[in-house]
Amino acid sequence: MDEYKKSTLAKTSVRSFFVSGLVILFSNIMNLIVLGPQLLNISTVPLLQAVQLIQIAEVFERFDAFVILLFYAGIFIKATLWFLAAVIGLSQLFQTDYRRFALPVGVIIFITSLLPSSWQLHLEIGKIVGEQFMLNKIFIGVIPAILFLVMLIKGQGKQIKG
Repeated sequence: MDEYKKSTLAKTSVRSFFVSGLVILFSNIMNLIVLGPQLLNISTVPLLQAVQLIQIAEVFERFDAFVILLFYAGIFIKATLWFLAAVIGLSQLFQTDYRRFALPVGVIIFITSLLPSSWQLHLEIGKIVGEQFMLNKIFIGVIPAILFLVMLIKGQGKQIKG
């Protein structure tokens, strides 16, 4: 990858993180203003509850269906990217064609998606996995730190050779 592409990629990444942070900040401020701190703390999906309160001239209301559609679109895009990352990561790890892993990874995702029978059970499993097994700390802190160190070490090796 040439220097122009690297600098463009870095600038685009920083801008996307900044814009994403602003969107999340704006959304949280809006939810806090509309719902208040008490209702915001006990709400499972605060954006949906805030949107349900919208009523403009008794004509524009019931935007919750649109918000749920946006949620599902976002979940679909995220899940597709995670699936793609898993398949490509496995193919690079085992140095083989990515198509070999598409079906097994898809079957694993499908089977595990059927495990929680309700939203409440899904939240309870997430709490157990996140708190008791400390997977949140591992996935959010440890693995990115290791990847960053590997990236630095590989970068140092390329600079010494080059």
